[in-house]
Amino acid sequence: MYKSMLEHALNYALENNVKSFTKLRAKLYRKLRSMFPELPSHYAYTVCQDASTRVKSFFKLKRKGLTYTDKPEVRRISLWLDDHLWKLNGYTEVKVATHKGWITLAIRPHKLYWKYMNNPMWRLSSEAKLRINGSEVGLFLTFRKEKYEPYEPKAVIPVDINEDNVTFKVGNEVYMVKTNFKRVIMGYHNHRKRVQEKYQQRLPKLCKKLIRVLREKERKKNIRYQVTNLLVKTARELRAIVVLENLPKKTPSNMISRINNKILKHRIYQASFRGLLNTIIDKCKEYDVPYALVSPRKTSSTCSICNSLLVRGNAPRRMVCPKCGYQAGRDVVAVFNLEKRYLQMTAPMPLGGTPYEVGAKLMNPAQRAKPLPTIHFNTKIYKMSG
Repeated sequence: MYKSMLEHALNYALENNVKSFTKLRAKLYRKLRSMFPELPSHYAYTVCQDASTRVKSFFKLKRKGLTYTDKPEVRRISLWLDDHLWKLNGYTEVKVATHKGWITLAIRPHKLYWKYMNNPMWRLSSEAKLRINGSEVGLFLTFRKEKYEPYEPKAVIPVDINEDNVTFKVGNEVYMVKTNFKRVIMGYHNHRKRVQEKYQQRLPKLCKKLIRVLREKERKKNIRYQVTNLLVKTARELRAIVVLENLPKKTPSNMISRINNKILKHRIYQASFRGLLNTIIDKCKEYDVPYALVSPRKTSSTCSICNSLLVRGNAPRRMVCPKCGYQAGRDVVAVFNLEKRYLQMTAPMPLGGTPYEVGAKLMNPAQRAKPLPTIHFNTKIYKMSG
């Protein structure tokens, strides 16, 4: 019944170019109620919410040329529930309003459910989703934080986001966390290409199925969370502020505007610089860690000592200052300049100084992310040459 109403709402929204939830609800409420009068009336509201969200996403992808059908296909159904359609019964049961009245389902909560439920700073939202997969039913809940209350920072942790690593400075040390996005992106790209060459002409349905089961998105998302947890938990222990690059929304497009290599363009698009930036910001808000955004313009090509323009050295990603002779990797130069710009915005900072000792902490994306210890000799460091 929900799928039938959703398909009707999608067809109407596409035919009449309606993307607003309120307009769609005003036009279709009586029609949806007459289709299945035995359903609670609020399903007509939530179906319109679901349809408007799908239509907006479809038009956005269509403008980018990323759609393969004339209209969005309804493959997976998630029942959108508002506060009139569901309610918790204690902590391990949920009641859902259906065409047969209220039914009670026993739930098996995830450990994060207890984490947020036991934290007084978080509140359970009124909306929920119910997804049916065969004999299993998944309940998706949303928690919201009451307030974002950052502490007064005592230190600065500048962060430079790159394609294959995230570099940040803690105290007098620079750490480089390898994300291996390049290897992940190219591995899935080559695998997808082989599957398409082998099955796309003979077995197109099997080809789509094999491509759909690839876990590139989930794997990159997991790596982002691993790196973010390490960074934010370290900042919280040191009572530091996280200084990030203020990347524009069209960062990938700006970066590839002068690149002709298709493989490099694909890598930059899939590296998701903005995605990692937004993940760090969200995690900072979750843990009440202060953050600041500064301009990334020429941070990796300007000398952090004399402000001269750097030139390329005799090694990949190595920069040399022709005026003062300072040499370092461009990622190391970037974090020093980000820290310098933030301090210049907030307090007077003396120019000049000597470069710090530089180290790199290499993190396996599969391991548990823990905060860096405040004592340097307790951390395993792999020395860099610059």
